[in-house]
Amino acid sequence: MIDSVTFATEWALLEDRFQTRHNPETAARYLEDLSQELDTEQFRMACGRAFRFETFFPSPQCLIDHALGDFLNRAEDAWDDLMGRLAGGSDVITAPGTLERQILARLGGSRALAEASDYGRRDMREQFIRRYARALRSRTMPGLPATRALPVTPPAPSPLSPVLPALPSPRGKTIDFLKMARMIGVPVSGDGVVAVEGTLDDTLSSSS
Repeated sequence: MIDSVTFATEWALLEDRFQTRHNPETAARYLEDLSQELDTEQFRMACGRAFRFETFFPSPQCLIDHALGDFLNRAEDAWDDLMGRLAGGSDVITAPGTLERQILARLGGSRALAEASDYGRRDMREQFIRRYARALRSRTMPGLPATRALPVTPPAPSPLSPVLPALPSPRGKTIDFLKMARMIGVPVSGDGVVAVEGTLDDTLSSSS
C-alpha cells in the first residue's frame, strides 16, 4: 500500500517534470493499480527513476517495472532464487500458493529439478522464465476483451455540400481534395461536388 501523502508529492513532481496534468480520477486509478504491486518506498524509487530516465509521463506498468524490474527480469530473478535454495540444500524451494510453485509444478516439480541433467535444467530454466513472465503479464491484464475492427459508415449525402478545388500546398505541389475524398470512400458526384455534411476536417476525422 502506498502512503497517500507520498503519492501526492511524487505525483506532483512527475506532472511538473513532464509538463502534464491529470484529472483526479486518473490519479486515483494510478494509486489503486500501483498499490496492488508496490509499497511506499518502492513507489518513491520508481518515481525517481522515471523522473531521471523517461521521456514521457510513465504508465503504471512503467513505474512497476522501474521498481521491480520488467517481466523477464522478475522471471529470471525467481529462477535464480529457486536455484539458490536448491544449491543451499533447502527442503522446500518454493512456498505454498506462490507463482513459483505453480510454474515449477507444471515442469515436474522440485524433484524433477533436483534430478535433471545440465541440459534438462537449461530447458527447464527456459520454460520457467517464459511461463513466469507470461503469467505476470496476464495478471496485469485480467479479462481484456479481444479487439476487432469497427465498420465505418460514410456520411449521408447533402445537396448543399461545397465544391472543393485543388489547392497549392506550401511545398509547391497540388493537393487534390477530390482525389483524397475518393480515396477515403467519400461519395463524389460527376461535377466535382463532395457529398458530405460538415467540414473537411470532420470528414477526415470520421474516416481515420
